[in-house]
Amino acid sequence: MYKIAIGTTSNQKIKYLKKVLDEIKLDYCIIPTYVESGVDSQPITSNDTKKGSINRAKKALRNICEADFAIGIEIGYELNKNRYSIFCWVSIVDKDNNLFSAQSNVFKLPNFHNSIIMNKESLGDKVRDYLNMQTEEFKKIWAKGIIDRSPFILSAIRSALFYYLSREEYE
Repeated sequence: MYKIAIGTTSNQKIKYLKKVLDEIKLDYCIIPTYVESGVDSQPITSNDTKKGSINRAKKALRNICEADFAIGIEIGYELNKNRYSIFCWVSIVDKDNNLFSAQSNVFKLPNFHNSIIMNKESLGDKVRDYLNMQTEEFKKIWAKGIIDRSPFILSAIRSALFYYLSREEYE
């Protein structure tokens, strides 16, 4: 059984980690721990987002010394040609100081979300407004994905875990 520290107390992120661990049929025990990311609460570069995930993983491993490895999950945004994109970085660090990081798919944000970030406002405060404005089902589905960030978090967790658990294939 793997003892896994996760550098968050977010029920949402823990739920997504459990979902992936169950998918790959790993025997696990998750130990959440509150840590600071060391980056802005809404990171706006890929480098800062990755750094936040690494910081979370390293701090979680320090807090939960009996863990086999620790995971840090960080959602971020990056500006490219006047358009922000959303993505997730997940990092795993173990007791041997092995580090594996993976980025999710990158999704360009609609105008509504883009203008919020451009105005240096918190996306989390207003993101549900976009969902309520939608009448087309496919837009509602994407709006929900941006709200709960599941498409980004899940893909990054899957990739990071694959890299970590198959690390001999990457040596």
